[in-house]
This record gives sequence, C-alpha cells and structure tokens, in this order.
Amino acid sequence: MKKSYQITGMTCEGCKKLVHDSLLKVDGVDQVDIDLESGQGTIDSKNIVQIAVLQRALSNTLYKISEAEDEAEETGETLSEQYRKLVIDYVTAIGRFDYDKLKNCLCPDFKFDGGLQTNSSNEYIDMLKEHSGSNKAGILRNEIKAIFIEGKEACVIYDMHTSKPVPPVTFMEQLVFENKKLKSTKMMFERPKMEKLIAAIQSS
Repeated sequence: MKKSYQITGMTCEGCKKLVHDSLLKVDGVDQVDIDLESGQGTIDSKNIVQIAVLQRALSNTLYKISEAEDEAEETGETLSEQYRKLVIDYVTAIGRFDYDKLKNCLCPDFKFDGGLQTNSSNEYIDMLKEHSGSNKAGILRNEIKAIFIEGKEACVIYDMHTSKPVPPVTFMEQLVFENKKLKSTKMMFERPKMEKLIAAIQSS
C-alpha cells in the first residue's frame, strides 16, 4: 500500500538519508522513497501506518512529515476541502456556543493568541465560556465572509452579529492545521466596532 507525504526541513542528501532511515525503521514500513527537491515522500507498507507514528519516528529531528496536500481520502475530498470544512465548523461552533463541536476541531495543545493567550484547547474553551457564556453581547451568529487555504495554514474572515444596536464586528484569524485539526490561531478584530459593542453591553 503506497501513500504520499510531504516532508519539510530537509536541505541536503544527509537530511534525506536520516529521514529515509528513520521512517524505514517504523514497524510495517517496507519501502521509503524521498525526493529531496520537492520534499515529497512515498511510503510503501503492508497496512496503513498512522501519521502520528511516522511523526514520532522523526520526533528527535528537525523534520516534519504530513499527508500530501493532493492525497485524496475515501470520501474523495482533498485535505484542502477538509480544512475548509474544519474552519467552517470552528467558526460556526464559536458563534453557537457549541463547545463539544468546537473541541473536536482543536488539537489538545491548541494555542490561541488574540490579546489574551491560551495554551490548550481546554483553556481556550474555558476562556470563551467565561467571556461569552452568559452571552451579554447578545451574540446571534458568526457569518463567514472569506476563507483562504494555503498548505497547512488558513485565513478566515467573519462578521460577528449581535443583538446590540451596533454594526457587526469583523474578525480575522490566521489558523494552522496539524493532523486535520487546528493547532493554533492568531486573532485580530476591528477595534472601533468592538469598542462600540463593549459600550453597548455596558450601557444595557
């Protein structure tokens, strides 16, 4: 069974050999072929080898391995299509306070940077619950305006609609994927509109 992967961090034949030898030691792997120039690798194995197992084989090196971007799943979807759906689920779950669905979108060590910072999915969800659990802002929904996917990163722009008499607040998040979940995000927002929303909340 052959499967394609993307390997980053290799700069020379020595790097290529180290990656090759490390992956070949993984139980079940029969053959490893690596193209240094493109960073593409092909692994032939008797059965499917989980990506986490391959990553562990390289854990003591500077190299990273991930499923090739054009690798199709049984569903017929490429990783880009899966990433797009993941971003939609993430933004929608926040707007609906669906914390179970949100947690399924995140790596356990998910990192958030948006003024406040958190270093795990649990910390992030607890922060959301603390700041919006009572829904004093009257959040109605998040409306996605645009999603841009490039490799294992994405940018999403969305408007947060509330019941307050103020314009929607526009957010932009720069997201990083890992193992088909969200690894981290850096959030920015329109400060003048946010200040109007805060004033409206305080006066209500």
